[in-house]
Amino acid sequence: MTLDDVIDVLSKCAGYDQRTVGKADVHAWAEVIGDLDRRDALNAVADWYRERRDRIMPSDVRHIVRVLQAERLKSLPADDELMADVDVNDPRWPAIKASRVQAWAAGLTGRREITRGSE
Repeated sequence: MTLDDVIDVLSKCAGYDQRTVGKADVHAWAEVIGDLDRRDALNAVADWYRERRDRIMPSDVRHIVRVLQAERLKSLPADDELMADVDVNDPRWPAIKASRVQAWAAGLTGRREITRGSE
């Protein structure tokens, strides 16, 4: 995520818990959640406040995003569907499969978008 994406996540948090957000907050949160997908982080905030009243913290966002990604991996298509356009004898097959599984877990596939909640 970019710093602007982290600002969006913190702004969404502020919409629920009236927190103030400053430059230090943005940089601190970016250090912890900057590697996450923006959409997943925003969905994590909505998921958190759907069930809780206490303030969400960066570790909570990371945890919820891991759960979202695990749910996507449960719906991972079989190899024949995931790798239909790749020859199994291609030496790049393992690397291609790994990148497609990672993309699926992050919700970045072109097949269908798997999300929970909304922005």
